[in-house]
This record gives sequence, structure tokens and C-alpha cells, in this order.
Amino acid sequence: MKYHVNLVALGVLCLSSICYSEQTINELLARYDQTQNSLQAKYVKSETLREDRDSWARTSDWFINRSELYTDGSRFDLSMKNWISIRDKDDREFPDFGHTQAIWDNNTWYEYKEKANKVYISKKKENKDTYFPIGYPGARLDGFFPGDLKTVSSIFHECDRPVLYDEKEYINGIPCYVLEATTPYGKHKIWLDPEHGYNICQAEVIKTKDNMFNGEPVSKPYPDWSKLGIKQPEGKPPLPTSPGVEILFTMRNVKFQDINGIWTPISADWEEKITHENGRIRTQLFNHKRIDIELSPDFDAAQAFVPNIRNGTRVILIDGENPIIPLHWIDGRVEHNIDKLVLESVDATIDEILGENLKENNVQSPEVEQVSSAKTDRTGLPIAEQQNGDTKAQTDISTKQPIVSEIYDGTRIHPGSVVLLILGCGIALGLFVWFGFRITRKGNNA
Repeated sequence: MKYHVNLVALGVLCLSSICYSEQTINELLARYDQTQNSLQAKYVKSETLREDRDSWARTSDWFINRSELYTDGSRFDLSMKNWISIRDKDDREFPDFGHTQAIWDNNTWYEYKEKANKVYISKKKENKDTYFPIGYPGARLDGFFPGDLKTVSSIFHECDRPVLYDEKEYINGIPCYVLEATTPYGKHKIWLDPEHGYNICQAEVIKTKDNMFNGEPVSKPYPDWSKLGIKQPEGKPPLPTSPGVEILFTMRNVKFQDINGIWTPISADWEEKITHENGRIRTQLFNHKRIDIELSPDFDAAQAFVPNIRNGTRVILIDGENPIIPLHWIDGRVEHNIDKLVLESVDATIDEILGENLKENNVQSPEVEQVSSAKTDRTGLPIAEQQNGDTKAQTDISTKQPIVSEIYDGTRIHPGSVVLLILGCGIALGLFVWFGFRITRKGNNA
């Protein structure tokens, strides 16, 4: 009997411990989410330095990225000078190769590529949801880790059995909570700093070949690069062809700043390493700094969420049918933009056709002139004057009535001119479509 009592007591104690652990995990995540919600509306100017290493290469490659982000938690406006090759980590002199701008204004998605002179437009919010965690380097400090496409907090909330370590671990001299979750997105481990808003001060993610990375398994085969026309520059190792077996992400050295009473992450170092089946290891190391940050900025004064697109930029509809005549961005809106010379050519053709029609209508046959000079009755048909009781003139005129096919408001239209007008419009339309096809093909070749 005593044995059973002890067993029941032990079970109750274990159950209480589990419930306490889950409650603490939920509480910790709630505090982290509270801080993140306070950081939703912001302006951030950042600089990110990247070093690319390859076990098949002799030297590293260095790149730099500069970005400006406006977001209110729903809308999104990101302008970037894309990754530009530099000599080393201290090099800050690089040419301006143009920028990209991605906007979601709660209604329309714009992705503008200045160098390519194209803007992609869609009505689907999914474009923003995918672009932000992949395209914005600073997304790591906002809780979007590589390949997840969702915040680490949401991954922990979805996990059936998250784990809270019994003991805290010291990070930069501060005892931090350690949480772990194993999901289809991999094994996630985060350290929460209770002295800095329960923000993430350290993180680690391990994805194996069956885990999801950007919506696909890590082991997904690479495409045939040659068929895509993609080549590696001379002297560089070949493009990867062997599937991945593991992707490792680690984030360290996270620094915080008190902005308006809210602890805000402003810099960090992280590493993304992929190991392939053939033993090749490719690694990217990042140093991200938020140079300027403002919480709850004046979005209207900054003209945020408004596309800044150059006139004449080609418009591509992502989820719509692109017309034969190309669409272009003109004065803040999408329009058909036909070259001036094409318009002049089409206008001249139409004027020539209409001119021939008018000329033909104005030249009347003698019979028509004779009829038009005669008196008309209330139906508009001519009545010949009868002289000396002679009815022959009236008979002759009545036989000539079919020459005049229609009289409308005093304007006579010959059947032949109607045919010519229709033919002319058809020719003009054909020229319009033909020129549009040439422009479309030229734009695609470019």
C-alpha cells in the first residue's frame, strides 16, 4: 500500500513539473512577443557585411548590403542596394549599381529592380510574406531565421513539446533562459535575455535533409544550371550540384539599445553553413548593424509605402495576364506606353485612310449632282419639275434614286467608303498589334 502511495505521489509531482514547465515556456514566449510587438512600427537603416567561404575555393569573397526599411507591422517598404562585391571587410568604396524596392501597401505588392528597369506587381500578400524573411538581411534580428519563412516564436508556439532547460546559461554575463523545439523546420534553440526585454541574445538552428528550408526539403536537388544559362565566373569553384544534408545557423554577439524605453536589438553576428552529400561545405558569415533606427516614425512625412519608380519602367503582372502591348510605369501609375515614333506612324496611317475616304465622299457623280439640285419632298427624295405636262423627267430621276444609298443629316455616305473605312480600321489595328508585338519581343530579349 505504501508503495502505491509513493508511486502516485511521484506521478503527481512529475505532472506538476510538466505543467509548470509548459506554463513557464508560454510566459517566456509571451514576454518575447510583447517586446517584438512594441518594435513593429519602425524605420531602420542598416549595413550588412558578408563573407562567403567555400571548401572548394582558395579564398573568401566579400560583399556588402545597405538597406532602409519602413514597416508598421502590416505594411512594408524596403529599399536596398543589393549585395555588391568588395575587396575585404574594411572596404566601403563601391559603385552604385542601382537599388531594389519592395513594397506591400496592404493592397498591392511592388518589386522594383532599377538596374533591370522592371517592376513586378501583384495583389497577393504572399509575395511580401516570402520576400521579407529571405530578402531582408535584418530579418534575423526580428526572429526570422534562415529558411523558416515564419518567426521562431510561431514555431515554438506550434511545437507540441517545447523544452525549457532547468538551468540558465550565462550570455555576456547575464543568466538567460534556454528554450528548445524540434519541428519539421529543424531543431531550434534560443536564449532569452531577461535583462533586455526577453529578446533573443543567441540562437542555433540545425536542419537535416528532411527538414524544410524555404518551403522545400534541405535535400532538394539543385537545378541543371546549364539549362538555365547560369555560369560561375572564371576562376571560381563550380556551382553546387550535390544535395544538401545539413544546414546550420548560429547567431552570436547580439547587442541591444534602449530606444524610448524599449530594448531593441541593433547588431549581431551570424553564420549560415550548408554541408553537401559530396562533402563540400559552403559558409556565409554576416555582421549586421542597424545604423539608424526610429520607432513609430511619421510614415506620411517619409512618403513610406509609396513606389519610387522611374518613368518608363516595364511593368510585369505577376498574377495577371500581360497584354501584347507592354505596360509601363508612367507618373505613378501603370499605362500602355507606345513609342512616339510608333504613335506618329499609326496616326499618319489613320489620317491617310480617313483623308482618302473624305476625298471620295466629296467627289460626286454628275447624276448625284443632278439629283441633289432637284427639289425634294418631305421624305428627302427629289421631285423633278414637270414642264408642259412631261412626266419623263420624274421617271428618269426615280430610276437614279439607288445611286444615293443613304442621306443622314445632309451627309451622303457611299457604300464603297464604308468598306474602305472598315478596311482602314483593320489595317490600323493590325499595325498597332504588330508594333506592340515587336516592342514586347524586344523587351523580352533585353
